Amino acid sequence: MSNFYSPMYGVTNSHIDEVVTLCQQEAHFTQADCINLLPLTSGQAKVWTNALQKIGFVCHQYDHSVNWFQDNIQSVEHYWAGRPSRLCNTLKRKKDKLQREGGYSAKILSSGDHNELMQGLIDYHQVYFHSWKKNEPWPAFIDAIANMQWQTGELRLGLMYHHDTPVAAQLWFVNGRTAYIYKLAHRSDYSAQSVGTVLSAKMFDWVIEQDKVSRIDFLTGDDPYKQDWMDTRQPLLGIQACNRQRVAGQAKALVNKISTLSKHVKPNNKQPD
Repeated sequence: MSNFYSPMYGVTNSHIDEVVTLCQQEAHFTQADCINLLPLTSGQAKVWTNALQKIGFVCHQYDHSVNWFQDNIQSVEHYWAGRPSRLCNTLKRKKDKLQREGGYSAKILSSGDHNELMQGLIDYHQVYFHSWKKNEPWPAFIDAIANMQWQTGELRLGLMYHHDTPVAAQLWFVNGRTAYIYKLAHRSDYSAQSVGTVLSAKMFDWVIEQDKVSRIDFLTGDDPYKQDWMDTRQPLLGIQACNRQRVAGQAKALVNKISTLSKHVKPNNKQPD
């Protein structure tokens, strides 16, 4: 029900009765020893915990990651007025530097010729390959979800070039009045030029001006730079649900209980006589 690329986990209807019904009807819930659900907001974690407990599970909740987002955006001016001066000053310096050096250009793909999207995805993968990140584990998944979002009009693929070389790329999705920042990367040999930061600024301006979004969401990760772009941080949780009707589930629930208790026991640092 989720995979490596899932930034959050949930169901369309999060009412407790609906989730209980889902858990009871799906055999992979009731026949499992343990189930791991993640990432979840605190509200989702509460609903799932209550639902799973009703069908005989013991739930162990733990910290998984963090979600940064910016809500109630009224305009481009309103958004940038809320940013720290260090970000605004850095952007101005870097934009001026790129202008002086010349040869830099950016574009944002959202509709049009499908062949242009295909070339854009080729450029995206080229940037990712030369970035500081590990190689994309399933490139075909990225292409498939980008194509799907392109067809629904929700894809925003940002690309920056130095002459003909793609140097930064970002994959965003716009759904309703929310823009989700899904993937971003830049070439490691262009880090000093801050091409990723400059491209981010263009993407923010685009989705606020063109798409009229009121919320921008960084999805998963507590990278320090995100607090310059967003003002709200919420924890993302995981739940390990252990089935009390199965021996392996009982054993794992006991392990979790012991682990939790051990964290609350203060060590005795008194030296022996």
